Amino acid sequence: MSRDSALDAYWNFFRSFNTRDAYEFSAALHYPHVRFSWRSDPVILADLEAHALRMSWKPFIAMGWDHTNGLEPEVVHESGDKWHIKGGWTRVDKDDNPILSNRVTYIVTRLEGSWGIQCRYGTDPNNVRPSDDIENQSALDIAREWYVALHAQDEELAKSLCAKAYYEINAGSVAKQSMGTDLELDSLSNMEIKTIQGGSNSATVALNGMATSVLVYLTKAEQWTIKAVSWI
Repeated sequence: MSRDSALDAYWNFFRSFNTRDAYEFSAALHYPHVRFSWRSDPVILADLEAHALRMSWKPFIAMGWDHTNGLEPEVVHESGDKWHIKGGWTRVDKDDNPILSNRVTYIVTRLEGSWGIQCRYGTDPNNVRPSDDIENQSALDIAREWYVALHAQDEELAKSLCAKAYYEINAGSVAKQSMGTDLELDSLSNMEIKTIQGGSNSATVALNGMATSVLVYLTKAEQWTIKAVSWI
């Protein structure tokens, strides 16, 4: 399947997953690749081989899985080498009965002329058939406070709203930051802030501006913190 566009890459992700071929599925991704969840720490996989070696369809087959259907995508942000796409999937049995659903925001990048999935922000709800997205006001408030801190060039406040280890997603790189890392303070203004996807323990929030936009992933343990950001 073509990967000439970000939307091609989105649909190719599900097509290749359904082949049950670890190398074909891994080829649908860009590297370093990372998937975020509130359930566990992210693992950054350096290349196709590392990803393929971790793949197994046995757990999916054991739950009665036959194939996965992708949700209709919605473009959140786009640029020449990176798109943010709201989507997700439903795993189904051979009769197309749903087994498990999830909402995911995909960061799709173009490297050497080809588009692929660089990163995934997972909602990962507790129930197998999630209801509509939840708009967590507390998560929105944290994203808004972070934006205000960046706009005010207040690095200490901005850092305090992030997890001890947080990540910046770029085309062809995933940079792990820490509380001791200097932030690139952007002078942001007139940003619209809204929830893209959300569950009880995670939220993807978009900050939309005229000159720049950012997709923020937050998770909740004792409190909401920013786990990852992707700028466009």
